[in-house]
Amino acid sequence: MSAQAPPIQVPQPKRRYGRSREGSFKERLQGIAFAAPALIVLGLFVVYPAYYTVRLAFYKSDYLFSFTNYVGLQNFKDLFQDKDFFDVSHFPPSGAVFNNLKWVVIYISLCLILGLALAVMTIRVRYESAVKSVIFIPMAISATAVAVIWLLVYSPNPDIGTVNAVIHGLGGNPVSWLGQSSTVNYAIIIAYVWASTGFAMVVLS
Repeated sequence: MSAQAPPIQVPQPKRRYGRSREGSFKERLQGIAFAAPALIVLGLFVVYPAYYTVRLAFYKSDYLFSFTNYVGLQNFKDLFQDKDFFDVSHFPPSGAVFNNLKWVVIYISLCLILGLALAVMTIRVRYESAVKSVIFIPMAISATAVAVIWLLVYSPNPDIGTVNAVIHGLGGNPVSWLGQSSTVNYAIIIAYVWASTGFAMVVLS
């Protein structure tokens, strides 16, 4: 039976406490210096306005937006009594709150569903990169261009508007999609689903 070899001693590096502390302090200063501009901009344009808005919600202010008269929750009570903001006196309910809920539910759901479907389908095509690039193009153009394109698509004139041209060709009457309160919100949602689905496809794929 052979004797076991002694364990190998691995030399440990000498700890130089002074230089270690000095180096870490400089690194912290560098990190603070790099992060400071972004933190200052974030504080000025995000944190402070959010704090100011929350505080202002509990005051009755003048035209200079100063904190002049504390009213507690009265502003919120007045807001929910405003029919343009929150109206549940009929079905379906209306107001700014429910318009926002429509965007949250319909817009996000359609973007995710269509983006996932396109992500799965484009994997199976031969020229995957080219197809994805074409689908992503609406995301690359500006919001103004999207508005102009869909303004023409929704035009009440069947000779200009693509949607009304199809309806007119099927024997129906043209619809003013952007001129009626019952259709304008859904028309804008569909336009921005078209513009945003390509981004969802790229992320999900």
